[in-house]
Amino acid sequence: MTQTIRIAADDTLSPLRALNSLTPAHVDQIVAGLSSLATSWTVARHESCDGQLSLLVAHAGHDITLVVDRDHAGIGVSVMNGDEMHISGERHNSVSSIVQTLKDLAGRTSSSEQRHSA
Repeated sequence: MTQTIRIAADDTLSPLRALNSLTPAHVDQIVAGLSSLATSWTVARHESCDGQLSLLVAHAGHDITLVVDRDHAGIGVSVMNGDEMHISGERHNSVSSIVQTLKDLAGRTSSSEQRHSA
């Protein structure tokens, strides 16, 4: 059975706009899991104009941002260093796996920062 939904031209809440986006529940769970990160990291939700919800985890002292998004294959983490985006082909199926990946990446960045200041 196929269901057809009529969408008006001015309907900004289209149900088709972000089928592969992170859900608000994903974001809430990831944010809760990252509560132990040092204060040098900020976490912000980002919703694009087409309704794609992603999460930005930015380092306050360096131009490094961890970007969490979702597509048809699962949830991924990309690293933005300055203007260069390094996209990982690895996809995760659980929030706990994403949280661990983010903590690992944040820890590597913090370790690198400490080595440079020594």
